[in-house]
Amino acid sequence: GAALSLNEKVTLERVKSNWDKITDWTDAENPKTTQDAMAPAAANLATLNAPKRGNEHIDPDKVLGFEMSPQTTSYTERDVSLYALGIGAAKDPMDAKELQFVYELSGDGHKVFPTFAVTIPFGVLAGLGSIEGLSFNPMMLLHGEQYVEVPQPLPEEAVVKTSAKVKHVYDKGKGALLVVEAISRDADTEEVIATNEITIFIRGIGNFGGERGPSGNINKAPDRKPDATESEQTAENQALLYRLSGDRNPLHADPSMAALGGFDKPILHGLCTFGFAARAVLKHFADNDASKFKSMKVRFVKHVFPGETIVTEMWKESDNRILFQCKVAERDEVVISNAAIELQGEGATTESTVPAESESSASAEVQAIFDEMEKRIGEKPELVGKVGAVFQFEVAGEGGGTWTVDLKNGEGSVQQGADESNDCAISMGRDDFIGLMTGKLDGQQAFMQGKLKVSGNMMLATKLSLLQS
Repeated sequence: GAALSLNEKVTLERVKSNWDKITDWTDAENPKTTQDAMAPAAANLATLNAPKRGNEHIDPDKVLGFEMSPQTTSYTERDVSLYALGIGAAKDPMDAKELQFVYELSGDGHKVFPTFAVTIPFGVLAGLGSIEGLSFNPMMLLHGEQYVEVPQPLPEEAVVKTSAKVKHVYDKGKGALLVVEAISRDADTEEVIATNEITIFIRGIGNFGGERGPSGNINKAPDRKPDATESEQTAENQALLYRLSGDRNPLHADPSMAALGGFDKPILHGLCTFGFAARAVLKHFADNDASKFKSMKVRFVKHVFPGETIVTEMWKESDNRILFQCKVAERDEVVISNAAIELQGEGATTESTVPAESESSASAEVQAIFDEMEKRIGEKPELVGKVGAVFQFEVAGEGGGTWTVDLKNGEGSVQQGADESNDCAISMGRDDFIGLMTGKLDGQQAFMQGKLKVSGNMMLATKLSLLQS
């Protein structure tokens, strides 16, 4: 669990920010006496007279949950074409598969490159300086990580309303780490078209008595030869071109501002490198089909100078999940790490020599897990009473499918097919699902890494251990 200090206002946002701890039973205790059971509560009561968190730069109680002023913006096919050029698309105008991202009369129809979604919240994020309880020098701000999710292909043009709030605040000692969530909706239909999570590290304002936050080396590049590699040189004016999509930070254009930041010359936007990496993955694993893009998460490690060569190394982790990292060839330094792209649809394609399991073998392996579940329910009918829920499993990729496990009605059952009345729907790639149900993959870790998607009553997912083999 998590003790929420009574010296601070208990809000839904604070509960949500501690949710991973609250639902983590890894180090659960089993007190034997009433005194032992009440010890954590007694310790929490002691915080009533504890000093308030914060320092002269940050009041985490005001910052956490702060909502920035929503903004309505619009974009056209000109904007999405300019963005695609900014991330290096269509260097070869004869390449029809990339021409579709920059030319409105393309033979395949004009498509929006999916990572254009990261530019939509720029206007809202300009309000970082207005966050109540936060003061900082903009030169001390670093873009740490970026996550973007696009539920369906972006429209060629749209009027978009974006709202943003501070989702998490962590004390990293040397600085403060803010996670800002920005949700963009079609202004007419209210349909979500993109979700961004921007992790911002502000140097010099840490040690304010806050939580350190989660740690771990997620999306780590495998210790084997990449399944695909793409090497592409950026243009000397790449940053000047990319900034026209909305990020006008002078660090990327003005040599004097770059010098103040400690750089010999202006550096490339991290999100520009982000776009180069996305292009490489879609080229090698999705045949440049933008509709297959679902989400992307990266950690920015070092800068890139315009004119340098970005080398993207890629590994096919599962049918719909590609791990990757980016290096600068000239300096042999990693610039993007802990990165993954999740695809949707029929899954990734690749020219890799990594052998794929046959469909029949994969199907048999997945089916065997559900057969084992059915056997377990038959042997332990009390599971129906203990769990009291209907689960729907959506196993993506080759050999996958949809199954319903009923631990709520009658004697329980397992059957292939969907049940819209389910209490909890779980979506995973085939390999991750097999790992989870055989105990080789930790459920909480899988959720944090984006390998496990849960909808409905999320608390029910903690009962999956009763079905593991």
